[in-house]
Amino acid sequence: MRPGSGLNFEYLPSWSIPFGFFSMAPLWGIVAGLLVSAAGVGVVFGDGFPWASRWQSTLIAGVHCLVLGVVAQTMIGALYQVLPVLGGRLIGGGLTGGRTVMWLLNLGLLCLVGGLTTSIGLFWVACLTFLPVSLLIFSISALRAAKPESQWSGSLLAVRCSLLSLVFVLLLGALQVSGYSAMLWPAYALDRHLTDIHLLWGVGGWIGLLVMGVSYQVVPMFHVTPALAAQRQKIYPLLIMASLLLTSVVWWLFPDSMLATWARWLNVFAFLGYVGELARALKQRKRKLEDASVKAWWTGIGSYLGFIVVLAARDAGLMWLWPLEWVTHLELAAGGMLIFGTILAVVLGMQLKILPFLSYLHMQRACGSDFSKIKSLPSTRDILPEIFSLGLVKLHWLNLSLIILMIFYFELAILAGLGMLAEFGLLAFSTHRVLRLLKRHI
Repeated sequence: MRPGSGLNFEYLPSWSIPFGFFSMAPLWGIVAGLLVSAAGVGVVFGDGFPWASRWQSTLIAGVHCLVLGVVAQTMIGALYQVLPVLGGRLIGGGLTGGRTVMWLLNLGLLCLVGGLTTSIGLFWVACLTFLPVSLLIFSISALRAAKPESQWSGSLLAVRCSLLSLVFVLLLGALQVSGYSAMLWPAYALDRHLTDIHLLWGVGGWIGLLVMGVSYQVVPMFHVTPALAAQRQKIYPLLIMASLLLTSVVWWLFPDSMLATWARWLNVFAFLGYVGELARALKQRKRKLEDASVKAWWTGIGSYLGFIVVLAARDAGLMWLWPLEWVTHLELAAGGMLIFGTILAVVLGMQLKILPFLSYLHMQRACGSDFSKIKSLPSTRDILPEIFSLGLVKLHWLNLSLIILMIFYFELAILAGLGMLAEFGLLAFSTHRVLRLLKRHI
């Protein structure tokens, strides 16, 4: 911990809660890779246009494996450690509550994938039971813990806004699953604009604000940088929440209007201000050693700028009446840049620092005041060697390129899926290695 960081590590919960989530996350990345490869095989040896519909079940299943299985699960695990440190309150439920959330979340996601890839109706019933219950339990418990002892910090405010967004995403997601599976009576017809709002709050509200809140602390602490947006830490979360609300209303009332297009850019530019602050801080970091997690942060920043360029081209195509196929490809490319290029890269960068840091912290706490034991502990770079971290980041670069290319040449989905298997397989191996070292020293 850096002096003056304002963090109180007396509130560390059991190590098994966050590491349980961290261990499960890469497994869902492997599942996503298998789904992508299977989709590629289906196109190569079958027929049909792979992007003919946004309701393609394999595409939906793969995206949710990445967003819920990898990203959300990693960030939930991080919150079990970070939130008590920031606010001084443990997330309620203890070890039993944490494990309950983890297993219900994974069972719900497994049923969601099963429902999307098979015709078994029981999967939908189980999905609508496990997923909402797990996320609702976590949201309520985390919101209770996300209260400051004295005054609000930018981190706590962003995390609290993120958790409120998660509740909204949960309600919209349950409605969408009910409509997709025709479980509502009368059957609810899926609405494209409602799914857009669901995606907006999931990516921009839940994940975007959560990454922002956690980064306010971990970037200065791990990389010895100036504070991110020191004068604006509280403004960005409130600005983004306001833009999300405004955009949702406009998309619902005037879905295909130019006003809806302009509203979307409010969110893009709101996050662009934060991205600029992040880039400024990273440029001024004092720790000059080669660091894979810094490369991951820069990957996220570059991908977000690429997302803006591709999104602008997509909107220009709509105005200039480009062929629908071109516009669809640009829209999918923008989504790939945002989800895989920005969000997954940033989460990977966080995990490369949080995994060794937290494991060392718990090892050190287990040693008590025995300095001879503390001296025998492995360093954070021994816990997670830089060669593993650099390999993960380089694999991520390769996979991002393949994902963008497969949008235009879907046969490359086979290679993209295999690349994801390699990346998340290495992440699973690294996580297991860290966990094994941790168990050995406590």
